[in-house]
Amino acid sequence: MTLDPPPTIAPAVVPQTGSFTADWTRWLLALFGTVSAQPTVLGTRVNLTKQGASIPSTAFPVPALIGGLVRVSWYLRITKVATTSSSVNVTIGYTESSLALSISSTPVTGNSLTSVQSGSALLMTDQASALTYQTTYVSNAAGEMQYRFAACVEQV
Repeated sequence: MTLDPPPTIAPAVVPQTGSFTADWTRWLLALFGTVSAQPTVLGTRVNLTKQGASIPSTAFPVPALIGGLVRVSWYLRITKVATTSSSVNVTIGYTESSLALSISSTPVTGNSLTSVQSGSALLMTDQASALTYQTTYVSNAAGEMQYRFAACVEQV
């Protein structure tokens, strides 16, 4: 939704009553609608650096979900390369209609400091269900590659 510019040439207040003019009332209501329609970040963002192993299934630090659509966005970057090769991917777990479901990213296999992945998934979740993240890590030599993982959850 596009918000029109404020009606700056119109008076803001009716002098006799002290209330907003019709032009300003319409614009302020449109502003409120635009702001209210924006996604809301739930809980605390995840920001993990210097990861050198798989992250087990971990609940996102969010309050109890109200159910409905949520968007999970993540960022993954290799921050220290392995001698030979490495791979890391993200899996997001959630529950819909009482079924445990998951979405996995393609593995980041570039083994370069410029190996980056970001993604976003729109999920339909059950009320008060768990929303989790995990990574699967492989490095040759073991434990040598390091990566950064960041993620957030938004109610949409």
